[in-house]
Amino acid sequence: MLPSLHDPLKHMTNGEHYNGWSRILKAAGVQRIGTHGIRHRSATDIANSGIPVKVGMVLTSHKTVAMFMRYIQTEDAPVRAATELVANRRKTITEAQRKAPEPAGMLSPP
Repeated sequence: MLPSLHDPLKHMTNGEHYNGWSRILKAAGVQRIGTHGIRHRSATDIANSGIPVKVGMVLTSHKTVAMFMRYIQTEDAPVRAATELVANRRKTITEAQRKAPEPAGMLSPP
């Protein structure tokens, strides 16, 4: 929890949080975005950067792998890259099978 601006021994109120966040967004010239959306973005960036899951969990304060994984959003670029890797692998395998000579004594289908 964040300490209150008026009393560091108390938690920040929702009003203090919202007003402060609104001022930050306005100063940055950014449209409305919630802080929770930033938490999802951060978890996604952590996961996509190759940081170990346990370290990512510490950085995002998640206690379980399942909850950490719920915060990670699937992005198009990694999915496309994975699809191309699988397609290229299959292409390599099928081309190799077509070029491989048939074992002696085996009849090929008519």
